[in-house]
Amino acid sequence: LVDLDARFSLAQFGLEKTFFQLNVTNLFDKVYIGYSGTSLTGTSGTAYLGAPRAISGSMVVAF
Repeated sequence: LVDLDARFSLAQFGLEKTFFQLNVTNLFDKVYIGYSGTSLTGTSGTAYLGAPRAISGSMVVAF
């Protein structure tokens, strides 16, 4: 899996501790098993698909 994080500083505009940030998880939207396991007795198994591509953005301000 490939994740991508990018950050853009606003220091050039006089905002030294301010950033815009973009995050992408599962960049290529691959299908994968996120978790698998068995019961304590070993009689049944469980598998869960992993999360699809997700994109989020944020603005970070420190003072």
